[in-house]
Amino acid sequence: MAGKPKEYPALLAHDVVCNDAHADLLGRMQPSARFNADLVTESPTVPFTYTRRYLVMTTSGLRTHTISESCEHPRSRGRCDAALRVPLRFVDMIQCKPTIGNGVEWFMVRVQWTDKSSDTWMHAADVRQEHRNLLQQLFMATLNSWQRVDKVLPASWEAYPAEDRLWLDDPLVASWLQTAQPIKVQPPDDVQATLKRPAAPLGTHSKRMKPPLPDDTESDDSMDEQSEHEPTPAAVVDMVDEAVCNLSMLELKAKHFSALPSPPPVSVACPCGLVADDDDAYLGLWFVCANKHCGRAMHAVCTSPAARFCARCEPRPRRTLSAIDLVLAAQVNAVHLLRAEKDVPLEGSLLHECILAAADAGAIDALQYLLARSPKAQWHSIVDDFGRNPLHLAIAHRHASAVEHMVSQRPLLLLATDAFQQSGMELLLYELPGVFLRLVQQLPFLLQISDDKNNTMAHMLCRALPQTDFAALVNVMPYNLFVSSNDDGETPLMRACQHPDLGAQHLRVLALPTDWWFVTDRNGHGPLHHLLMAGNGHLLLHVERSVVLETPDLYTCAMQRGQTMAVAMLLRHFDARLLEREGADQLWPIVLAPTSAFVLQLLKHHTRAQLQYVHDAAAVAPDAVRTLVHRMATDASILTFLDQLVAAETNLLAAPFFVRYQHLLGLDAKLSQLRNVLTLPRSAVGVIITAPDEASCWAALLLAAGSISNWREPITLCTPSRRFVSSDDAFWSMLWPQLLAARVLDELHPATMLVLGKLVGHLVCMQKTLPPTPTMSMDLFRCLVDKPNAMSAAYLAKRADRHVLETAASAFRQQLFRLVPLDQWTAPELYVLMFRVPRDVAAWRAQVQHQPGVEPHTNETIQMWWRVVNALPTPVYSMLHVIVGGGPWMLGINTISTTLGPREVTLSADIATEKDLTDALTLALRAA
Repeated sequence: MAGKPKEYPALLAHDVVCNDAHADLLGRMQPSARFNADLVTESPTVPFTYTRRYLVMTTSGLRTHTISESCEHPRSRGRCDAALRVPLRFVDMIQCKPTIGNGVEWFMVRVQWTDKSSDTWMHAADVRQEHRNLLQQLFMATLNSWQRVDKVLPASWEAYPAEDRLWLDDPLVASWLQTAQPIKVQPPDDVQATLKRPAAPLGTHSKRMKPPLPDDTESDDSMDEQSEHEPTPAAVVDMVDEAVCNLSMLELKAKHFSALPSPPPVSVACPCGLVADDDDAYLGLWFVCANKHCGRAMHAVCTSPAARFCARCEPRPRRTLSAIDLVLAAQVNAVHLLRAEKDVPLEGSLLHECILAAADAGAIDALQYLLARSPKAQWHSIVDDFGRNPLHLAIAHRHASAVEHMVSQRPLLLLATDAFQQSGMELLLYELPGVFLRLVQQLPFLLQISDDKNNTMAHMLCRALPQTDFAALVNVMPYNLFVSSNDDGETPLMRACQHPDLGAQHLRVLALPTDWWFVTDRNGHGPLHHLLMAGNGHLLLHVERSVVLETPDLYTCAMQRGQTMAVAMLLRHFDARLLEREGADQLWPIVLAPTSAFVLQLLKHHTRAQLQYVHDAAAVAPDAVRTLVHRMATDASILTFLDQLVAAETNLLAAPFFVRYQHLLGLDAKLSQLRNVLTLPRSAVGVIITAPDEASCWAALLLAAGSISNWREPITLCTPSRRFVSSDDAFWSMLWPQLLAARVLDELHPATMLVLGKLVGHLVCMQKTLPPTPTMSMDLFRCLVDKPNAMSAAYLAKRADRHVLETAASAFRQQLFRLVPLDQWTAPELYVLMFRVPRDVAAWRAQVQHQPGVEPHTNETIQMWWRVVNALPTPVYSMLHVIVGGGPWMLGINTISTTLGPREVTLSADIATEKDLTDALTLALRAA
């Protein structure tokens, strides 16, 4: 890689700049006005300031020029097909920084497209990988000015020329150097220096620079001393030698002759006819005659770029200006040039283009002259590509004098709208409120102007909502303007409530009477509804409480517009009358809530009342309640909230809502609810069954099952040697192995399963559990306890005795659920309820296997998983163990979701915190 590129000194005021070079080099030297006009970004961006930096060739060598400008109103291409277009090359680069806040700086590059469309500016970071060679070429073409060495790849140093080589190797530049004013070398002290030609600033909006005088410019001694330390371009070596020879002759003349007289002072003699320096309004650049005995100044727009002498020193025909020259003259306020030009008729589209250029630049004299040539009735039709008239442009660039002139001459120009439907009045109130106040003092009738939709000045003020002078603008407007409505029935207050930047200070300035809040538009929406629809729900606290309580349908409006925080604020700061009033003639907001976030916000306030209403509304609006319950069952935040709610208030388990919708409760809450439902047996012995021996207890129970009328009472099995009572664990430890030995679960019979269903229900009533049964198939258990579903159908399809099994399972469920209300329990929950599942996390962890590429000791998600598992309550861990199984199982990570299945657990790669994992596990357990 090459070393650090050479840095060139900054451009000085007296440097003569080369204006004849390759188009790419000259394109970077555009005047500020034209550069701003071409500054169109590929995608929308915030207002920003930007810095331009490039090399220029002068008669003193290469110089670096830096310009800083601001783009307050960025224009974007407004299309989303950038990925489909192919860039031809990148020709320029600027450094940008947002004007608001302390944003990060970025670089933008100017793109020429292969489809011949207009150039646009693109964020350098958005350049696709396949076009990085074009970006490397641009880094080299801007190397000396921007010094972005860190971005240049090693191969690019040989593949592309650097910026200074582009200048030095350009034949046009070499030709210009041969004909330009030679580099000066300091003569003896007694010889006066010749007058240098002043350099023209590159931006047409720079301050007016008059021709420099020899006395008030930097001395030739200091300039020549500086030139001795600067590199001399290769193209001017011959001129330097010639200058040295001239120096020797000057030294000889100094010995034998008197000193040359001082050059005359600079005066004005322009080809346009101006002969005196009385044109103070001219904003453009100046050229000075190269004849040291003349030194007359000329307007840059009146002189050919190649001209070095004035008309007196080198007579030549007067330059004929083109249409582009006239537009440039209007832009730099060269009124004398507009008046003197006779070859190109200043009318029609050319006149319109000149007016827009003058308004954009704030050239007030040229604007007045040009507008006087155009009928006032046609001013509104003078628009640019974005539909902006001269008033729009003048306001956007804050040219106050131009704005005042146009408004005073044509007030109705304020009502014209651009392509974005923004009127000149709205733009004026927002950008230049002080100018509007001055105009109102001069033209009071402006306050009575209204547009074609009957929007008054108050409507426009509340839509613009300026950041400054808002109180002063409100004070100058009559009261009747604020109570008027437009064709849509909207008042100025509604317009203000629609503004995204509305603040409490604006409401205080308006000093709103209460009756203003109850006016509605054509759609029945009042100001508060517009406030919520615009996302300004936080401002409800700054409105009188009575207004909020009396405005109907606030909850519905807030939920339809996604204003979750507004709903929470209504519930937190205003009483329950809102719920009662809205529920009197329509459904309560909780039933109409569009998202789970709204449901959760609503449930946090007046919880009991809303849950009871949902239970009762199931008969009135079953579809809406069914949707609401499904939304609650599939949101982990709501399920967690309900579990915390019933844990803090256990009496809620008996509420009708939780009795009907048991599936919304966690396993701990379901167990507590079941214990509250089960009643203690009235007898300690209950039904007595005699068996000949201990091994025949199951057969004796099977024979006597038909005579048992109350399966909620204890059952006593008597043998000659022992008594077994079903309220003791010994009863089930003795009976269950006999049932397995009889192959009851292998050879299913409807009559046997009828008794088994009653026996399992009796087990639950006695609040006992069966011994661990590893041989119990989870698929068979699901088929027995679950209603027919996809999982049971897949299992039954593999069984030869499908029809017998379906009949037996139906008989089992019918007896079990008739005895105990367990129909809303899932199969894993019922398994944990009926069987004892040992908790041994270490042994279960020893069976785990990991997918290839996952290191369990360093993977954050795996470590997080085991922390969550260790913290699970015992019933929840038992469910997890039942679903996955106790044998070898796989723990993997994917990018979709968290799922549980036999011998497999898959964790989502999007999990970031333990709360995320807990929520995902909660939903997976409920869905298993």
